[in-house]
Amino acid sequence: MPNHENESDIGEWIANKVSRGEWNFGHSVNERELTEAFQLSRHKVRESLNILCIEGILEKKPNKGYFVVEYDTSEAHDGYRVRANLAYLAGQLLAERISLDDLQTLRQLHSRMVSALERMEIEQYFVLNKQLHDVLFEATKCAPLIQFNKILQKKLSLFLHKEMSNPIGLKLSNQEHLALINHIAEGNAKAAATCFEQHILKGIKSL
Repeated sequence: MPNHENESDIGEWIANKVSRGEWNFGHSVNERELTEAFQLSRHKVRESLNILCIEGILEKKPNKGYFVVEYDTSEAHDGYRVRANLAYLAGQLLAERISLDDLQTLRQLHSRMVSALERMEIEQYFVLNKQLHDVLFEATKCAPLIQFNKILQKKLSLFLHKEMSNPIGLKLSNQEHLALINHIAEGNAKAAATCFEQHILKGIKSL
């Protein structure tokens, strides 16, 4: 367990546990361990856990405590379809709005992801993949779109981790990243939108 002073770190720490597949559906959250590790009052810890409940990562069961939310396949399927629609809009906006700095950041992240795959550093690839997708949405400069994506990304985090378990699939996925970046750089809104949408929809196959 980590040792932090800010309760906001608890949410990030738990979200990372879930997104990396270390905490699976139904995992019980130990409040006492969190209060000791983060050196916070139980009240502060519960505030953070309640926020995660609102975000759809945890659920609180009466007289039992907090648990990682259990999603069925149909819910995840719907989540991917909604996120794919967000990606379509993001692709359009990126082709119109992306800055040269953000475009350079995307190319650098893609290059690092290629290297990570060559070395079979799957966990590192997972981290870089999240960073790349974060930049893709943030570079749209569309606040509502960015916020909605963050919510869905957290809810789908367990399924997103499953996508990272196939090295061959990851190589193909990263090729799609490059194609998307190139469409954005060319200012081709239609191609970028379709490419990003299809990239997200392929995640349904991991369900």
